[in-house]
Amino acid sequence: MKNDSYDRNEWTFGLSYKIAPGAVVKADYQIKDSAADSDVPNQLNVGLGVWF
Repeated sequence: MKNDSYDRNEWTFGLSYKIAPGAVVKADYQIKDSAADSDVPNQLNVGLGVWF
């Protein structure tokens, strides 16, 4: 028996912007697709990276 929950695709696209030495703002968008559930939501992620 085939389990459709393992039949999925995910694409991630992202950008980063250096705002100061040692600091960056990052954002990425994930496009998700699953054979088991057609209502898989896409996702936007935003973060701040700091090096100290």
